[in-house]
Amino acid sequence: MDRIIHPHYLWEDYLHGFYNKGDASQENVEKCCELLSDQALFWDVMCQLTIDWIYSTEFNLSNTTINRRAWLGQAACCYQYGIESNVTVIAWGMLDGKTQIEANKTANNMIELFKRNEDDKITDRNECLDRCSRTSEMDI
Repeated sequence: MDRIIHPHYLWEDYLHGFYNKGDASQENVEKCCELLSDQALFWDVMCQLTIDWIYSTEFNLSNTTINRRAWLGQAACCYQYGIESNVTVIAWGMLDGKTQIEANKTANNMIELFKRNEDDKITDRNECLDRCSRTSEMDI
């Protein structure tokens, strides 16, 4: 897969405050923990964000030098709740090892689906969303 570059002013995560220093309130941390602990919800949110945040998704998931799983978890919390990435890092540290492994597996499956979509040159928003919704995280 080729690296896809977009300028930061197009990144949807940037435009939604992903990189801002967020409020690490107990409520926000708990929301992140709940999202990352519910693999079906995590999958559904990732399906939506990879379609709605196409510039951020392409830029981050085509970059094999970053922790793409971490980006997906942080982006999912930002997309779903408007919670900044630093808060998700705190929440991640509160999850038990089994939950972290499961969340990483789900994120890995999304990365694989992204690669398939890129390899197949699927760019239509509705087709991407249909492919994601027809594919359970367990099917990858």
